[in-house]
Amino acid sequence: MDNQPNHSDSHNYLLMERLLLRLVKKWAAGDDIEDALMAAKNCNMKGQKAILNYFGEDLTEEERINRTIKEYSNLLERLYLSQIEGCISVKPSQLGLSVSYELCLKNLRALTKRAIEFGRTH
Repeated sequence: MDNQPNHSDSHNYLLMERLLLRLVKKWAAGDDIEDALMAAKNCNMKGQKAILNYFGEDLTEEERINRTIKEYSNLLERLYLSQIEGCISVKPSQLGLSVSYELCLKNLRALTKRAIEFGRTH
């Protein structure tokens, strides 16, 4: 039996990807921070607070973990500067839990400090 993907497999994958994108679009704010902030502002205009998340989890590469911490830190600052009512949602696996508990805790403390600086702890 040949384990190589065939044309039908790739077609099914693309079809599933398009279907999932349609379903997720309601919940995904966009491709970058500007899209996320715009979606958060739209939530606020409807009387809703926003919860923003930077995609990715189970990170083990130091560069990706550090980039994620910077993205969340930047997002906290931008929420504050834009006067958007909202918060971030962080997964421990984004902060390095798969590497070590200590790394995750260090990164969580750093983000918590930034959240306090920008009044995002309620």
